[in-house]
Amino acid sequence: MSVSVKEKRKVYGVQSIIRCMRVLQMLAEAQGNPLSLTTVAFALGLHKSTAHRLLIQMSRLGLATRDDVEWYFGPRCQQLCNIAKRKEPQ
Repeated sequence: MSVSVKEKRKVYGVQSIIRCMRVLQMLAEAQGNPLSLTTVAFALGLHKSTAHRLLIQMSRLGLATRDDVEWYFGPRCQQLCNIAKRKEPQ
């Protein structure tokens, strides 16, 4: 039984979200220390090109930021955390 293109796209979309969340967790746990592309790719078991594409997209959303060669937790993440804290039930 073959998998349809539509089904493959569903899996790919979910896979991308899971990878993004894993990268966010890594960046958050680094506590402000930079992570190299190689470190991220190795930890997630991805090719460097795949990790790079993911980080670039995350940076466009403000979820990751970088200097010349290393990656950090992005400013949008802190904004989202602040919004969530204000919305917490008392």
